[in-house]
Amino acid sequence: MTSETEPNNLRDGRRILPSLEYWRAAPERLPQRFYIAFCLLMSSVQDLILGQKEQESNNLNWSATCSYYALVHGGRLVCFLGLGDYPMQHAELRNLLSGRQARQRRDVYPFDWLRGFAHQRDDRRDQPRPTLDFL
Repeated sequence: MTSETEPNNLRDGRRILPSLEYWRAAPERLPQRFYIAFCLLMSSVQDLILGQKEQESNNLNWSATCSYYALVHGGRLVCFLGLGDYPMQHAELRNLLSGRQARQRRDVYPFDWLRGFAHQRDDRRDQPRPTLDFL
């Protein structure tokens, strides 16, 4: 139950992450978020299948590499769906998913993928839109 004086970023005692607010800020971002999640899912599935094929061909190094990246893409998908962002560094992803180490927040976004993308989008918003006056 929320009151009218309670800030919009609080629901049930939890703070809404800026990364989730980013995806909810404009209606055109929802299909973008779906597409990114779909790409992460397909990357994970493709890497898993490639890893199995390489194992059947006795290319164990490539099998291990493909299987590892299937896990990385799957972990990024889990983070992205829950937090709206995911870490680019494999060690940071491992620490987050294992719960071993508390992450130090460097910015308003939880990780580094969305931070660069969102700042790019914000910079473009400040620039004037091109016009078709020359026609």
